[in-house]
Amino acid sequence: MALSIFAFSFTFALAMMLFLAVLVFRRARHERAAPELAEAERRVTRSYLQRMSDARACRDVAAPTDVRLHAVAHLARLLRGAERDSLMALAEGDGLLDAPIAALRSGRLKRRADAVQILENFGTSRCVQALTELMIAESDEGIQLEAASALARLGKLPPPGALISLLKLHGKALNRVHLALFRSLAPTHYAEIGELATRPRFTALRPMLVEALGWSSNRTAFDDLAPWSTHPDAAVRQAALMAAQHIGHHRAAAWVLTRLDDKDPAVRVTAVETVQKLGLVAALPIVRGMLHDPATWVAVHAERAVAALSTQQRPAPVQGG
Repeated sequence: MALSIFAFSFTFALAMMLFLAVLVFRRARHERAAPELAEAERRVTRSYLQRMSDARACRDVAAPTDVRLHAVAHLARLLRGAERDSLMALAEGDGLLDAPIAALRSGRLKRRADAVQILENFGTSRCVQALTELMIAESDEGIQLEAASALARLGKLPPPGALISLLKLHGKALNRVHLALFRSLAPTHYAEIGELATRPRFTALRPMLVEALGWSSNRTAFDDLAPWSTHPDAAVRQAALMAAQHIGHHRAAAWVLTRLDDKDPAVRVTAVETVQKLGLVAALPIVRGMLHDPATWVAVHAERAVAALSTQQRPAPVQGG
């Protein structure tokens, strides 16, 4: 028995030593290669800058594809407009996008995720097409949402109705990423999101759609959210309040205050938070009355709101002359 325990301990210790040795070796190799890679990246950067200003300049072929990708991605972050377009055209002509687009079909999740990031950094029409195709066909929800998020940051998401269909959101558990996608669409597709929220077939998506309305710059949002604040579904009423928080304007005060006596404790909590964030000092008497709310969590939030609003109510101290 003692011998077997010793053998196991020895084997485990040896395995750990080998593992640490591999890590040290890889780190040392990376540190030795770092100056060469940095110099190669500088050569690639100079080459692309020369080719952008002189079509007759020769292409530097002395660097591996990953070094080229990193150099071009870094350079692209520094350029705008026609200069960036010119750089992207050269990179596409050099076939730099072939490898990351091919990696989208890799069996390894990390390779697909890395490829999504590379394509987002480039952001060309070919990249957008590849990311859109990945978003539609991808079986892993995490990678699918990464592709959708990349498209959102590029401003290339499909319209809300099409996005619902492509992501197959019917009957799917929604998360904060889904909400963020529709928030990003609100400034350009406000009317469509509002119309989708009224459809009976989108009942399960309604809270997300209503909350997304608050991320638009539409001046009618204050009034459009008011009917949703009295919706039979508590999640929808709560979503309307969350939208009002983001809008951050006193014009929503009239209907926000009516939710302080909502029958649902979660809605009352959100209403108190909204009153605090909007700085509705006039609501102090009502919020003070909620310090004894039967729902403990409501009372806790009311206490915080009273403290914050009372501070705003105090006059500023007079500076001595």
